[in-house]
Amino acid sequence: MTLPATKPPTNATGRTLFVYLDVSLPETLRRHEMRPQATEFTADNMRDWYAPHDILGHDDEVVLPETTSMEEAILRIATTAALPLTGRDDDLLPATP
Repeated sequence: MTLPATKPPTNATGRTLFVYLDVSLPETLRRHEMRPQATEFTADNMRDWYAPHDILGHDDEVVLPETTSMEEAILRIATTAALPLTGRDDDLLPATP
């Protein structure tokens, strides 16, 4: 879904947080190889779609560099969104099939 860079989605309720993981094409391709969906589209497809530093441009958009670990990303997103990081099981989203 492509959103206009000037306003949040109209169907959003509450606060909207924009987070962009700024990953190079080589790193994107490397990560894609590890996904279960890796056979659904090719590296050539991804090269056609890839746009470097394709941020939305919102003033409060969080841009994470590709060197960001998963733990750092979780902490940054949770902190920015003022979400609790208690480590309780009820903080987890329900598993979906």
